[in-house]
Amino acid sequence: MKIKYHISQKTEINREIVFKRIGFELDKRGYIIFDVSENCTEFKNKFWLLTTRGEYFGKVDGGKFLISPEKDTKVNFYFYASSWREISLIFFLIISSFIQDYHILFFIPFVLIMFFLRIINVKSTANEIMRNILKETN
Repeated sequence: MKIKYHISQKTEINREIVFKRIGFELDKRGYIIFDVSENCTEFKNKFWLLTTRGEYFGKVDGGKFLISPEKDTKVNFYFYASSWREISLIFFLIISSFIQDYHILFFIPFVLIMFFLRIINVKSTANEIMRNILKETN
């Protein structure tokens, strides 16, 4: 299950510079860019890469940048966070409670709290990516 979000912002920076900054920012953060077209750049996270828990909480799972062709460049950033790990863990805890003991269900609220904290962190990371792409340099 994917939880999708959208950020949109206008800028006076040239489209080509915005495209270069998008590529640089995504490469710097370790994302895979798998589709680049005239108005769109799509990326995803390296899914099977083993990372620390902090890196997992701060990563956007994937998304795309759509750039308008007008003079005042409008950058739309569509991104998502996947919840399959949390759903799998909750499912595992429920199955384990049938096999072992129902006290295992005590951990489900903690998994849900960690998921909501991750969503907040992903939104913050996406805003930071957008800020880094659209910041004015002197």
